[in-house]
Amino acid sequence: MSSQVEAEDVLFNSLYGLRTIELNQPGKLNSLNGSMVDKITPRLLEWQKSDMANVVVMKGAGDKAFCAGGDVAALAKNNLKGPEGQAKSNDYFAREYALDHLIATYQTPYVAFMDGITMGGGVGLSVHAPLRIATERTVFAMPETDIGFFPDVGASFFLPRMDGAIGTYLALTSDQLKGVDVFYTGIATHYMHSTSLPMLESRLAELRFLDDDPLEARLAQINATIEEYTTGLPHDQPMYIAGELRKAIDRCFGKDT
Repeated sequence: MSSQVEAEDVLFNSLYGLRTIELNQPGKLNSLNGSMVDKITPRLLEWQKSDMANVVVMKGAGDKAFCAGGDVAALAKNNLKGPEGQAKSNDYFAREYALDHLIATYQTPYVAFMDGITMGGGVGLSVHAPLRIATERTVFAMPETDIGFFPDVGASFFLPRMDGAIGTYLALTSDQLKGVDVFYTGIATHYMHSTSLPMLESRLAELRFLDDDPLEARLAQINATIEEYTTGLPHDQPMYIAGELRKAIDRCFGKDT
């Protein structure tokens, strides 16, 4: 995957203490490519050093996807070019995984708006964040096994830590979780209606912290702010991973291998 810079595939915005990263390829379901990785990483590093950046929000453009994953079509084209193209694909994965690790260890509060399709590379940009918001439009999956790959982007860290055998189930089946199930299974830390996200974003921009506030205190204040906009679980979107199905998943996928 080429790291050639593509204009406007990522949008950065600042409003008071809020810093926003918007993946801007809605026509491709905000699929992640090397150009986007190469823009996001240095900006996150810059904001982590800044006293002016209080909160970072990662979101996707449009109403269909947060990020549907890596640009698999571009990777496939690279791989068909032989060793040189395959080396470019390997380089992309190295840069992508480094970005995922940066997010997992980030020292500025980071909030992921998992609004819409959140799969593969999009999971790497969100699931390692301390605060992860699902909506009625969220569709989560690790679909790599469907194309002969393995769950990557740090999945070997977070999937085994999910309750029961759900992580193993998701890894082996590439099954999709939607809406409330993304929250119910612990993938998201909060659930709210998608129409509340703009109001939350404005509210996050107004937050103020003391200079000596530790990260934990800042996250607690942000968490309380998010809670102002969370909603009860909707009756028209019943939980899927529950009841007898949940028992069957734990029974069938909880064995030692």
